[in-house]
Amino acid sequence: MNLTRTLGSRLWIAAVVAFLFGAVGLNAQAVNALPPIGTPFAGDPRLEPLPSTPLNMVDLPAWANGSAITMQFPPRVNGQAQSDGDGNADMYVLFYNDNGDRVPQPVILEAVPYGAAAGVTDLIARLFSPVWRLRAVLVSRAYDPNNVPARLDSIGKLTASSLVTNVYGTNVYVSAFVVPPGSTLTPQTTPISGFFQGQTVQLGATFVNDGVSPPQTLFKFVDSQGKVLPSLTNPQLVASRAAGNSFFSTVWELWTVRVPAGMDVTTLKSRSQFLNSVGVPLAGFKVSASGIRINAPVTAVNGTPVAFEDAFSVITDTNGRFTTAKFPVDLAQTAFFPQRTALIAETGFPVIASSPGSFPLVDPLGKGNVVPVLLQNPFQTVTSGPNTTGPRIRINQADLDSAAQNSPPLLPSAVETNIANLISAGLLNSTWAPGVLPYQSRLALLGRAINEFVYQPFDGANSKDVTSCNACHSRSRVGGTARSLFNLPTNGTERNAGSFWGSGAAELLNAQERAAGIPGLTFAHGSMGTSETLRSFSVIAPNTHFGLQSAEFVANQTGHPGGFDATTDFDHDGISNEKSVGEVTAETAWMMTLPVPDQASAALLQVLGLDAASVSEGKRRFRSSIDNGGGGCFTCHKVFHPMSSNVFQLKNPETAAVTNLSLTTHFADADDVSDGLAQFVGQTGLRLYGDFKKHKMGSLMAASGTDTMKTAEVWDAGISFPYQRAGDGGADLHQVILDHEGINLSNITVVRARQQNTTSGGVNISNQAIQIKNNGAITIPASASQPIRVILEGTVTSGVTARNSGAAPDGTKRQGAFWNITTPIAPGGTATLQLSFVNPVFAALQYDLAVQKFTDYSEAAFSARGFRDLSPALQQNIVDFLRAQVVADAVEQK
Repeated sequence: MNLTRTLGSRLWIAAVVAFLFGAVGLNAQAVNALPPIGTPFAGDPRLEPLPSTPLNMVDLPAWANGSAITMQFPPRVNGQAQSDGDGNADMYVLFYNDNGDRVPQPVILEAVPYGAAAGVTDLIARLFSPVWRLRAVLVSRAYDPNNVPARLDSIGKLTASSLVTNVYGTNVYVSAFVVPPGSTLTPQTTPISGFFQGQTVQLGATFVNDGVSPPQTLFKFVDSQGKVLPSLTNPQLVASRAAGNSFFSTVWELWTVRVPAGMDVTTLKSRSQFLNSVGVPLAGFKVSASGIRINAPVTAVNGTPVAFEDAFSVITDTNGRFTTAKFPVDLAQTAFFPQRTALIAETGFPVIASSPGSFPLVDPLGKGNVVPVLLQNPFQTVTSGPNTTGPRIRINQADLDSAAQNSPPLLPSAVETNIANLISAGLLNSTWAPGVLPYQSRLALLGRAINEFVYQPFDGANSKDVTSCNACHSRSRVGGTARSLFNLPTNGTERNAGSFWGSGAAELLNAQERAAGIPGLTFAHGSMGTSETLRSFSVIAPNTHFGLQSAEFVANQTGHPGGFDATTDFDHDGISNEKSVGEVTAETAWMMTLPVPDQASAALLQVLGLDAASVSEGKRRFRSSIDNGGGGCFTCHKVFHPMSSNVFQLKNPETAAVTNLSLTTHFADADDVSDGLAQFVGQTGLRLYGDFKKHKMGSLMAASGTDTMKTAEVWDAGISFPYQRAGDGGADLHQVILDHEGINLSNITVVRARQQNTTSGGVNISNQAIQIKNNGAITIPASASQPIRVILEGTVTSGVTARNSGAAPDGTKRQGAFWNITTPIAPGGTATLQLSFVNPVFAALQYDLAVQKFTDYSEAAFSARGFRDLSPALQQNIVDFLRAQVVADAVEQK
């Protein structure tokens, strides 16, 4: 039943509430939970108390992109995110360690808001988040949850108990709001009981996230006097996203739209009706931040309920038992959510440094949010996003240049004041004081704060995709790759957002190899290798995703000769210089200096369930040729690239200042020297597992309308799930590798003529004609620009190389060499190729051929065939090796 389309728009809320009240039998003593969109809480919104009155959680109407949706509106206190830097609170679920049975007791919660329980301090309230990370706790069978005095019902008891044998942190997140006792939930919502410091609280479960949800935008409408329209209890609401849309979130920044006098706001059902294509308000409309952030799950779209997922079933088997053997596991794609991958990300209780006061720590090297470094008031207590948004310090390039001339080099004075005050308050480690850490680390700290900041209309941001860079780039650390819900939709196909970790070093390497004249190189960044610099990401991406136009972006559009334009309001939103040259410099320094990915430590291998010997063998097979018992993967995923220097000169278009950045690299080992990839052990370089070249991969690996892309650098494959460019490969790396093979033609036969041996110019040559017959009923298309490709693969006679063929991707002429057929083959027709080989001893020719039409052929077909020909155990070794390639020795934020 589509209530929002069958009921009169001005009677929506009353009718929906009456319908639910009668059908479900809501608590007559409770108050219906209406949208909390009035004035902001008078004080720190993280300290807003839970209502003392029970609530009826009803589904209320709203709109998103012209679709009728329903939403639930829990108390506004539940809308906070980035509470202590990782955007979630922890939820502990207990299982017995002998067979994995669920312990029959409520979950244990890290934090709850004021009013939910006794003993909630300011710090605990500020740590609360409606997004919970599930952690499985294994306890001895001797544990009795009915023994109340000994019951594990708090974090403190968990960490001190000898009955706890293991703790597994997963990458499964559940969005669940806290409600007052006696509240009533809708039938689709399964309530969760939770313990906090021995007290029981009630939560309403919504759905499983695949990670922390940065805020999206939700619009309310007001008249010239600020009155909510049509009324505060019957508001017209338009969401920027509905469940099923990329970038969807249950956490919303509430933005206020002032409408022209006399407008019937009930006709506004999509943001495109009051924003233009770049998110700027249309004539007569004015958009501003309301100062309110809320958590409000979408419960139906166009009358179709959004199926609430049981988060606990994700981490248990079909018998409801927890077992590490289940992971990794894919959550199948649904109508509203893409395929997601669940896995164990760490073991043990999270390491949480105690905070000395009422505010969460600012902890750049650990879990804490760094945005307070950038805020005009780092201890702010009146803002919708408690420590992720608000008035920010503006930095220009001259500020950076001037401050850097000090000894030791400093950041601009307002930032230094913040750092000093945070250190004095015990919220920031003293190593961040001037002169302790290198200047580039401190500059990068400022750049990271810019990256994590949640932008608002008064910053020049407009509602497009997201509100923060951190929305997409967050796995396994800030600046990493994206999650499936935050994949980038391009040409109707989703694309995984890449990781910046190691990208600065990759950019430097790419520049060195281009200067050395290596042919066929793309640039270092992007799936197509079209982006030359990381600086361009800082310049362009904010405009693409949240409408923030940097001075450099505007200059690129206006042709400003200085390379920056801080005065032109290019998008006509009333704000210019939305991101300064200096701010771009700081953010670029942060991205450039992110360390390179590397192989997981022994401890993380254990978490991932990987055997070190298997990973080692997989590495050997990955970097070995097919002739030497490997998969030939290195042909495109080149293992090691030497570098002439690791120092990058960061320039800017405004001043002559140059900041030298020392970038992390890898160092050559004995295998690299033995394979001819390095001159000596310890040589500086990158274990990139890529080649900066484009390759055609076939229809099975197409994304964003093309199957020709730059080789993916698999140095971070272990955190790039769901795999494939489009994020549709799930956790099945084995199948992703096989997809490299493309699709061979069926309904053909290949007949080989007798081998003919000859000598030419002292070279022994063997020729063999092959005839390919089309046994099908449809012509096999071919042309000079779109040929049928015949690829040499399988076991090839030792010492023999193709003579009249195209080369494999690494330039060799054994497996991967190819011939083209440029004329179509009609049904029953044939095509003939003359294959020629250099054959030193005139050995009998042995080889296999893959025959593929243009749309399906893959340059990696020979390598995928080599992988398929390996034993299952060796195939698994290679998969294990790839899963062990991670960022920051982690696979998920801790």
